[in-house]
Amino acid sequence: MDSIESWIEPPPPPLSIREQDERLRAGIESAAPPPEPPRVEIVPGDLPITISDAEDALLASGIELFQSGGRLVRPGVCPVAVTGGEVTGLRLVEVGVPNLVELMTKAATWEKIDGRSGEWVRTNCPRAVAEGYAARVGQWKLRVLTGLIEAPTLRPDGSLLDKAGYDPATGLLLRPSCNVPRIKARPTRDDALTALALLTDLVADFPFLDRGAPDHWPDRSVALSAILTALVRRSLPTAPLHGFSAPVAGSGKSMLVDIVSLIATGRRAAVISQGKTEEEFGKRLAGMILAGDALVSVDNCDIPLGGDLLCQTLTQPTLKLRPLGGSVMVDAPSNAALFATGNNLTLRGDMTRRALVARLDPQCERPELRKGFRHDPLALITASRGKYIAAALTVLRAFHVAGRPVRLDPLGSFTDWSDFVRSALVWLGEADPCQTMDDTRAADPTLDALSAVLATWRKVIGLDRVTVSEVIRQATAPQSGGLFQSNPDLPEFREALLTVAGDGGAINGRRLGKWLGRNKDRIVDGMRIVQDSKLDGNVMWRLKTGDP
Repeated sequence: MDSIESWIEPPPPPLSIREQDERLRAGIESAAPPPEPPRVEIVPGDLPITISDAEDALLASGIELFQSGGRLVRPGVCPVAVTGGEVTGLRLVEVGVPNLVELMTKAATWEKIDGRSGEWVRTNCPRAVAEGYAARVGQWKLRVLTGLIEAPTLRPDGSLLDKAGYDPATGLLLRPSCNVPRIKARPTRDDALTALALLTDLVADFPFLDRGAPDHWPDRSVALSAILTALVRRSLPTAPLHGFSAPVAGSGKSMLVDIVSLIATGRRAAVISQGKTEEEFGKRLAGMILAGDALVSVDNCDIPLGGDLLCQTLTQPTLKLRPLGGSVMVDAPSNAALFATGNNLTLRGDMTRRALVARLDPQCERPELRKGFRHDPLALITASRGKYIAAALTVLRAFHVAGRPVRLDPLGSFTDWSDFVRSALVWLGEADPCQTMDDTRAADPTLDALSAVLATWRKVIGLDRVTVSEVIRQATAPQSGGLFQSNPDLPEFREALLTVAGDGGAINGRRLGKWLGRNKDRIVDGMRIVQDSKLDGNVMWRLKTGDP
């Protein structure tokens, strides 16, 4: 099999500082002088016309000002907290009125009549013009920005997006942060295998869970899927979260995310924590989405990971979010690649079908002290990042030009991702990364709780129709005597209900009713709870067994 260097053309060598300066000087001397900015006259009573003139000037100036979900935004290089310190990164910056005044002043020559001399004199863009323009939501002519990327990608139609600047077909703004080798227009399967081998070498020393097939590891496939997904996530309507779990710290979970981030963005992953409440976590997640982060990593999860906003971020192309300190909801593209790490990472509820979790097992007490690594993957990427970008895109491009010959059973909510990234890996002989989802589902505490309620409900209540109050009465009945006969399964039934609807050591009827409503008709172990009409205004519930 050929080496990667044999089928990709190396990028041009970087210019020295002196060469860059000489080229810049030559370009300035030979180029035609820049056109004069348009003249905008400030005339009392002509505010609507002036605002339109200001927009035309902005459009003609080439200033990178965009609209996104009802916001005026521009790209900005901002400090980003990452593992081991702080670096600068490309983010979306919301443009307020003061900044808009500055940009409009830069885009045109503003003039007004001087009250003393009666002559036209230069001035700054009036604040009223900027305020009026900012309020024209839904009327802007600005280009729509769907995301920022710092490496070439593939468009939804499989074509290569590698030209720096704004791409009208996708709404993406490419700001490449490294040189990338030229990729074959029609790479072959052999090319893709060579490229995949290069990526596999980056993760070869990680202690992925041994499932009995050394060359067919679904956990390793999750890591490879993470690399591919991060590079094309902006072109996919949805994609699952990629998680990395291990029984002990120091196993390499965060480094795997850093490998993905370093390839996709040129820097290690910026991370957030879960916080103390779901609301707190939601605010952090919303902030990163609104900032246009290409990659979001929830680090060191110590409680089951889930929540409505996280689930929506994974399965909805667009979200309604409220900026911090704002009162108006805005639309935001939901096209960031999401990751999570944790010791024995656990997902809850609907997250179990929205995530792939790779499990690592170093089988030692102090994995951070292990030796025998062949190389440092982060150092390899730092030295030759463009090579790894080219390899990842070659894998996907080769699969596309081959006609996408493998079509696996679709994965709900992630059909496009499944038909592209997942299927490409299987096409090249890798395990299906979705094989890991069974383990994730089995560890779901929400599913465990439902299973416990159903099993003990059947033993205590059977198939009778009951109200919530009757359920609680039976679960809290005395062990002997009273209205109900003694039942050895009562303690387990009571504990199961306390888990899902406990409140200060008692079963809360309102919570139990809401829980039944959320979980009705869900089949677990061949059983499900159904809503069975009403009696005297009270909802009746009944356990059913077998298929619907």
